[in-house]
Amino acid sequence: MNLNESLKQHQIMLDKPDDSIPTEEWLALSSSDRAFAHFIYDIHEHFDLVVRTKLNWKPANIKINQGHNNIVMRFDFLEQRYVFRVPKRGIRQLKTIMCIRQQLNGKSYFPDVIYYDDKCLIEHYADGEQLNELSDSNAFAKLAIVMADIHHYPGSQFGPLIYGNSGVANDFKSYYIEGIDKAWDRVERFIKLKSTELQILKNHWYAVLQQSDGELVICHGDLGHHNIFYSEDKKSIKLIDWDACGIYHKEKDLRFLLDKHITEAQRNAFFIHYPYDVDEHLLYWYRLTNQLKYGDLEDTRDFIDAANGFLNIRGVNLHLTDNSAVSE
Repeated sequence: MNLNESLKQHQIMLDKPDDSIPTEEWLALSSSDRAFAHFIYDIHEHFDLVVRTKLNWKPANIKINQGHNNIVMRFDFLEQRYVFRVPKRGIRQLKTIMCIRQQLNGKSYFPDVIYYDDKCLIEHYADGEQLNELSDSNAFAKLAIVMADIHHYPGSQFGPLIYGNSGVANDFKSYYIEGIDKAWDRVERFIKLKSTELQILKNHWYAVLQQSDGELVICHGDLGHHNIFYSEDKKSIKLIDWDACGIYHKEKDLRFLLDKHITEAQRNAFFIHYPYDVDEHLLYWYRLTNQLKYGDLEDTRDFIDAANGFLNIRGVNLHLTDNSAVSE
């Protein structure tokens, strides 16, 4: 059962999940907040069932956190730190993680999975610090070697991993064309561009979509500083949150290197050690597409920056301006 299904099921469960919750506080919550509270209590119950009963562990220092795709409980046991992860999209998300685990089993950069069932998985906590602008260039050199290893696995079809090395769509175009009109409509609502400028941007976006036929490979799918941990002591990289892994062009993973927080020295260290050719047009296209589909357009700066970078690599003599911010 995924998060939305669980919340719908709990909409009718308006009683307090715990008598210790003050009644006035409970009544002040909306029905969706009450449903989410039940969902969190369900997670705690499953945590106790798995960790304390099935594994017979005595966890300490338990902390719960809500991420974009997971509810995560971190805890310690016998001087080891673990992560109890409950994917919000339920069994489908877990199947994806376990599918990629079969492919990358034993790889030092893939988290060790200790336990899993149809609701959760437990893995070792990733050592080290999240990658950031202060990270040593050696970390990016190591990351390049890791990504080269991942990207040497070929895939077929396109999109999220469903089984083996196969995606959900027949090709690149059909995968990204679905729902893209709504994404462009969202841009028009939030960003005040001249109609001619927007059309030029669209034309070049569609041109790359039509023309690109690069090799499809296994990708992490959501690579970014928040999912990359580097241990200075062990000189090792760990990649977490494999929920979005799939069959894409390698440039989908590498677009994070264009992030404003990545320094030129870090970027150079990566590409010196990454052995495959990179299509810069696709690289900037994926960066723009991520903003187009998932970006926070109420703060238009990241989209404008991605759009200008894409137009520049396409050789277009046009510089878009964030008129939305200026008009305020």
